[in-house]
Amino acid sequence: MKKIIIALLAIIAFAGGYLVYYNSLPVANVNGEKITVYEFKKALSATDKKIQGVKNQKINGKTFEEIYKEQLLNNMINEKLMLNKALKEGIKGKNDTDIINKLIAKKTSYVGVSDDEIEKYYEQHKNDYIYADIYRIDLKNEKDADNVLNMLNKGSNFSDLAKKYSIDTATKDNGGYIGNLPLSQYSATINYNLKTNGVTEVKLMSGIYEIVKVDNVGTKSLDDVKDSIKETLLDAKQQNALKDFTDSLRKNAKISINNSLLNNVK
Repeated sequence: MKKIIIALLAIIAFAGGYLVYYNSLPVANVNGEKITVYEFKKALSATDKKIQGVKNQKINGKTFEEIYKEQLLNNMINEKLMLNKALKEGIKGKNDTDIINKLIAKKTSYVGVSDDEIEKYYEQHKNDYIYADIYRIDLKNEKDADNVLNMLNKGSNFSDLAKKYSIDTATKDNGGYIGNLPLSQYSATINYNLKTNGVTEVKLMSGIYEIVKVDNVGTKSLDDVKDSIKETLLDAKQQNALKDFTDSLRKNAKISINNSLLNNVK
């Protein structure tokens, strides 16, 4: 019995020692600095829930999990390169993230958006700025839906019918009102081309029969959306500037990745 216990303890000790060794292995080397299995597993565990339902789906021959791991590791490599660059430039901060953010702000500070760019974007995406008040009545079966639609066609008030018949508890007390929304966005949601004021035919949506009312259709002016367009364009430009910067850092760095080890990390 004593020999069995000793043998078991030896196996446990060996397993523990191997785990320490395995966790210390480099998934990647960046200018001689390791990104270890342990560091990668820690980062992966913090975000893994985001891909739980799609892990095994394939895109161009790779599983979503494989693609996600590659992207995560590349982000970690970029962060290590940027941190080292920031420290060389004498940038200080509360922590590594703060230091990296200060470097990013410095390297993308030249980016700007002109009024001409904003106006051009607005003209190219004008359909996105057609808004309307959207109402809906949700019903549990086709018979009820046809009955409500018939009452609407005879002139009954949409909001009154929503309050009485709709099974959507989130909107029925407000007469079916959802909000003032982009028509193109809601058209895509219900697969129906909403263009003008009026009431749709019955639409079957995920087992629910839905009737939609569109009111107060109008296009938001450039002044109404100028700030949001500027933010959209500025964000895109900053992301491009950041990519150019990290690409230049990677070009001048010595980076090696252990793909077989990467794919086996859980």
